[in-house]
Amino acid sequence: MDHRIPRLLSMVKRITKTLLRRISLIAAAAAAAAALFSACHPVDIPPVVFKQPGRTVIAENPEPESGGPEELEIRLDKRRISVLRDKETVWETPGEWIVQDVLQGDIDRDGSGEMLLLVWKQGSYGEHLPMWVEKDEESFSQHIFIYDLFGSTPVRPLWMSSALGAVIRDWEFYPDSRVLRLTDTEGRETSWIWEYFGLKLVKTPPAGPEDGRTSEPAAFHLLAAGDVIAHAPVLSAGRTKDGGYNFDFMFEQLSDRIREADFSCVNLETPLVLDGAYSDYPFFASPPEIAQAMAASGFDAATCATNHILDRGLRGIRDTKEIFDRLPEPMICLGINPAGTDPDTPCFTIVNRNGISAALLNVTYGTNGHAMPAEAPYCLLTLREEARVRAQLSASREAADLLIVFAHWGTEDDPEINEDQKKWTEIFMEEGADLVIGTHPHVLQPVEMKVRPDGRQMLVYYSLGNMISAQKGKEHILGGLADVTFEKDAGGRIRIARYELLPLITHQEKGNYSAWIYDEYPGASVGDAPAP
Repeated sequence: MDHRIPRLLSMVKRITKTLLRRISLIAAAAAAAAALFSACHPVDIPPVVFKQPGRTVIAENPEPESGGPEELEIRLDKRRISVLRDKETVWETPGEWIVQDVLQGDIDRDGSGEMLLLVWKQGSYGEHLPMWVEKDEESFSQHIFIYDLFGSTPVRPLWMSSALGAVIRDWEFYPDSRVLRLTDTEGRETSWIWEYFGLKLVKTPPAGPEDGRTSEPAAFHLLAAGDVIAHAPVLSAGRTKDGGYNFDFMFEQLSDRIREADFSCVNLETPLVLDGAYSDYPFFASPPEIAQAMAASGFDAATCATNHILDRGLRGIRDTKEIFDRLPEPMICLGINPAGTDPDTPCFTIVNRNGISAALLNVTYGTNGHAMPAEAPYCLLTLREEARVRAQLSASREAADLLIVFAHWGTEDDPEINEDQKKWTEIFMEEGADLVIGTHPHVLQPVEMKVRPDGRQMLVYYSLGNMISAQKGKEHILGGLADVTFEKDAGGRIRIARYELLPLITHQEKGNYSAWIYDEYPGASVGDAPAP
């Protein structure tokens, strides 16, 4: 045997051992890297969104003479944000947050600078839970957090969204037009501007010199309010010196916001009458001037299928419909039909906004024991008629791009949903509803995003609580506005682009019962802002 062979075999063994050790080290390093990425980026965060390894942004104070710093350094490193003044850290993100990106600019047009963070964090809300949420979720979700940089308190939270829903891959802020453009992982783009206390979707954003684009997917922005109940103190507050009524004060604080929506709706709990014989609970009859105030504030429609609509029998239904039809600014009166003699007559109304059609269906659980009028046995739709409700839902689904159900249901004064609501939620999903707006309990109930059998989403606001009433309990004066935007892309696909529940408070004093956005109410503290 060649004497060189043993040496060659020995050499091969040494090389093999060396290679195996290196492979083992490489595998261990890969495992460690994978574990590190998994720890920093939980499995429910798409890795495609992380592109920027780190960067630094310099924010300049436009009014340094006010006593603030001349500039702040915003540093993104290892998915965390540090804000430095004269090389010293003055603020940084919590360790459990994962920062995807940071932008800086004057988005709220106040002449100062803001910091915009695209953040992944555990839970669906910001630093504070909304009043209607007891416990946050455990999964990670994406958020936009906006901070005021140069106010009296450095790096002060200005607006904190809840979970965005769609996963944002890229974003860009255009300083000339103040437009924030978001691009999700499917390539869909939306544009947002600052209005009042948060971001608002714009259908056709102002074109800035940087982008040069003016067209956006079609959008349908809906605003819905809860119960308006004309209790005796509310009637007294509307009494004028000449013996008439005027209720414009009830909605004037919200008028601008109501008019900004493409479609706005409010629940009228009580029938309106023309004979002047007005009455309080338990058998309501309210002045026409309530409808006039609703129209003057900008509402497009009122849902009238409630448990009290037959308090004055068919006459109350006829008067209510006539009053809304005769308004100088006509409103749609949903849910009632004084000539309802045919069970197959459509109970829904179609509205069109910006190339998107919506079928609006208003249904009530019952009528407080009042029998249906013999002359019009199908003057409204109740949840006691499952076959008829399903037929109306099916017809509505076929008639429009969207199906929106206004359901008067649930248990009064109970913040929890009942079994009947659960049952009907499943039916609404089966029949293809896109949005359910609940009223009647007079208190707030949960908001829930459901997934229909066809894979599409259905958003449910189980109860918006009261908008205007004389009920005194804390739970009765705190209500909400459902604020929802649908988008329709070039291929005709529709999705819920954003949604939130804007907390309301009913101001109550002799001579004034009015609805306010909670964060705008004098003396209220600014809370957590729901999502775009």
